[in-house]
Amino acid sequence: MCNKPLDKTSEMLYNNTVEFQRQMYQVYDNQQVLRGTFHSIYDMEKYIDSIRNDRQESYPKTDRSSPFDYIKQIGWYWDIVPIE
Repeated sequence: MCNKPLDKTSEMLYNNTVEFQRQMYQVYDNQQVLRGTFHSIYDMEKYIDSIRNDRQESYPKTDRSSPFDYIKQIGWYWDIVPIE
């Protein structure tokens, strides 16, 4: 049996050259009309849940699904857009 630690943080090198690019999430309906722009997946999820509730398709009337599955199910699209 090996008693070595699984994570060797003391031996990991820090890479300060990685740059995180901010992004936004956009949701389009089946007519390719922009329905919303969001700064987080969480905000997009709340919006999609409100659409699901407005259409009276919330659980238990329909199966549980992720916001991404629901977007696909209703024929909508989403995109990730970098923020300049």
